[in-house]
Order: sequence, then C-alpha cells, then structure tokens
Amino acid sequence: MERLQAIASLAYLPDELPQASLRKHKEKTKAKLSKYKARITDAEETIRRLKKAAQTRNAAHSLRDELEAEMRRLPAYQGSRAEKDNMDSITFIDKKDCCSMGWEREFQERFDKARKSVKSASKFLYLPGRTFFVDDSQHALAIGPLAQKSEAHNFELASTLDGMVDEERELFFDLGKDSIFYAGTYRYVRLDHLYPDGVPYSNNIHGEFGLTIRTLSQTVVESQIQRPSLRHEEIAELIKSDTIKLEFIGLQCVGFNYELYYSITDATCASTSHEAGGVKRNYADASADSSTRTSDNKRRRRE
Repeated sequence: MERLQAIASLAYLPDELPQASLRKHKEKTKAKLSKYKARITDAEETIRRLKKAAQTRNAAHSLRDELEAEMRRLPAYQGSRAEKDNMDSITFIDKKDCCSMGWEREFQERFDKARKSVKSASKFLYLPGRTFFVDDSQHALAIGPLAQKSEAHNFELASTLDGMVDEERELFFDLGKDSIFYAGTYRYVRLDHLYPDGVPYSNNIHGEFGLTIRTLSQTVVESQIQRPSLRHEEIAELIKSDTIKLEFIGLQCVGFNYELYYSITDATCASTSHEAGGVKRNYADASADSSTRTSDNKRRRRE
C-alpha cells in the first residue's frame, strides 16, 4: 500500500516541476531584462551625447569655417579701401551682359577701354555668383570645377582657376546683385592642400554658400575640353551625384586702386564723407581729377 502511494505521488511531480521551473525562469528573465533595459538607457544616452558632440564639432569646423580660417592667417591689406556697403557700381558693363558665351572677352575689352591710362593689373577676375568674402570683408574665396576626367561618363574638365597661380588681378563681384562692383587688387592663394581630391556638392555647398546646381552647371560648361560636350541636364546629375568635384581658391587682398575705382564708376564726388554716401580718395590730385566729371552722372548703388 505504501508503495502504491509513493508511486502515485510521483505522478504529480512532472506538473509541479515545470511550474516551479517556469517561475524561476520568469524571475531570471525579468532580472536580465531589467539589466538590459538599464544598459540600453545608458547606451541611448551615450549616443545622444556623441551626436551632440559631433554636431558641435561639425558646426565649429564646417567647410566654410575651415576655408575662411585658412584665409585669416594671411596678412590683411593695411591701406585705405572703399567700403563695400558704400561703393558705386562699375559702369562699363552690366551683369546681364555676362551671361552669354564670350562675355569674358567683352568684359576685358570694355575694362581696358574704361581704365584708360590708369596703371593697374592688366587682367581682371569676375566669377558671377561664385565669389565669397571672408567675414572681415577683405580676403575672399572662389569656387569652380576641379580639373578631372571620367572615362565612365566621357568628360574631361580643365580648372578655370589654375591659370591664375601667382597672379594679381583686379577683382569684381556681384554677391547676387544686379550690378557689378570693384573689390580691389587680389592675389591667387592655393587651398588644394585642404581638399586635394576636390569637394563634393553634397558637402553642404548649397547650405553654406547658397550655390545652386544651375550656377555651377554653367561654369562646368565653360570648363569642358572634351567633345562632345555634356548637356546641362547631364552636368546637373553629375554634380548632384558628386561625380563632378569642385575646388576652392583663396583671394588675398593686396591693394585697392582708387584711381581705377573712380575711372570705372559713376562717382562724381571729390572728397565726400561716408555719411554723404561717398568714398574719400587717398591720392593728392583727387579734387582736380573729380572736377572733370559731369554733374549729370547718376550714381548707381548696390541694389
């Protein structure tokens, strides 16, 4: 009888043992989940801090910040310069005349005629919509397509900026305005050591410089040295996909030619103050020179 009772009691063990085991398993799992949850919370907090640090680092060392920091290392021009906000625009050519093929030749011819016998740099530099002043409003940056070749996409580009190495040129700018202005005499400065392989458009070119693919496409058209030429829509796609790389150069201000400035603008004042909206000349015969100007010349201001 006792043996039968013992055997009968064993029949209940399979049901009781799984339940006890299940409770223990649940307790262990709950404890593990609690630990994992704490670890996940810590990991999420670490990721949040790292992202914030990366954003701060990127904000402090953006493309434009890095390029401008390089230009600030150069000595500033110590001579007198016209203030950009107070300048007269040039009169020998309009911005709308600088949109068709061959405009550079037209610009050079009119520039040579307008400056007459004024001694200045013989060449000019005007990059419509592609010149950006460093925050001190003196040195500047310029952008254009990098010299490159692609057999896969059947194109070859020459740099439109390399030809200015070691040169000084009279710089003109528009900053998106309708008129063109004289900035001064500038020297080419290499910046390719910062980005030897060029800069992709995706590197926030639009966000930092406001440059559209359309603006860059036109300069790529002018840089092509392989025929048949790429179409505008093809160029746009190649820029957007970062296949076509860009390059920056620095422009160091080394002078401001007041005599040239007055010969290529409509300024009629001889020695007006900034309050009156003019720019003082810093050469001795300013009064005599300005007296030859006709009083009906209208000053064209920054629009």
